[in-house]
Amino acid sequence: MDINQAKDIVIKAGKELVARGLIARTWGNVSQRLDEKTMLITPSGRDYLSLTPAVIVPVDIATLEYSGEVKPSSEKAVHASCYRIKNAQFVIHTHQLYASVVSACGIDSFETDKKFNLLGGRVIAAGYGLPGTKKLNENIEIALAQTNGHAVIMKHHGALCFGSSFEETFEAAKQLEDACKVYIEEKFKQVSGEKYADPTAMAKFALALNGILVEQLETRGIELNSNKRENAVINTELEVVALSYLKKPLRPMVDDFAQIVGTKMKDGGDSVDRRTRILKHAGAVFVKGVGAICAGPTQDDAKAVSMILEKNCMAYIGASLHGKVKPINRFESRLMRTVYKMKYSKQINK
Repeated sequence: MDINQAKDIVIKAGKELVARGLIARTWGNVSQRLDEKTMLITPSGRDYLSLTPAVIVPVDIATLEYSGEVKPSSEKAVHASCYRIKNAQFVIHTHQLYASVVSACGIDSFETDKKFNLLGGRVIAAGYGLPGTKKLNENIEIALAQTNGHAVIMKHHGALCFGSSFEETFEAAKQLEDACKVYIEEKFKQVSGEKYADPTAMAKFALALNGILVEQLETRGIELNSNKRENAVINTELEVVALSYLKKPLRPMVDDFAQIVGTKMKDGGDSVDRRTRILKHAGAVFVKGVGAICAGPTQDDAKAVSMILEKNCMAYIGASLHGKVKPINRFESRLMRTVYKMKYSKQINK
């Protein structure tokens, strides 16, 4: 394939990830096989809506070597493994919603319906490893060797989808998302005895499993000026309202929560001063029975916090259906948060 044509496809795919809500901010990545030895991959830490051919990086599949000043995605080794083990032509790493929820449930695999023909009858969940590490890639390689489909889940992280083309890979991502949603809903009906997987019923049931009984979940709203933060948004989605009733801090179920929101999220109580103090060290704070205040250096950052918070709350609910909830351990959460803050502060300065 011509290199310019291949770069255009990678750029198109990056924009498609954003349009479909499969990533938040710069999380996630895209690559295209150029030839037997080389892949083209998105750069590290760049906005996908501003990608140009000049920043799409050629990387050696065998050695991971590259040239130039633009750094390729930190997950380049994961992409290279797809090309080597599955002979893929196109790869996307996503942080899509329901696949991320399943990634936090502690399961190693689940079976899928035949209608999800690109999933091979069973979705494998690769063991957890910190982003960009050798351990993560080793766990991915094990999962790739086991799967007969075109997608694997990355525990506490997201999903890896691959195929013979841009179109097949995105279809695999769609089928994975649909299959994960079906799995969570069926799991709820199995453990609750309910006939329907209503989101409100699921949220209340998850709270009950954690010893919290809430008769009614509703959105009551909150005035933003009660906490004078210019770059802040209020999240009053059902799952966030439900988790605002937790009697302990919410910890990271997926690693982008640890990075951009923080190592734990607390209840801000009724005190504006308390909420403000909490927001100095975390991206969000709960307001019991209302939802959460999400903040960041910019309005876009605040929106990203809100999106990731909502996903983390859904992941907590999904994990509750499987027994004891096991968030990412505290040391790894602190490490990811520190590394993210250092890297992002440099990007802001640039």
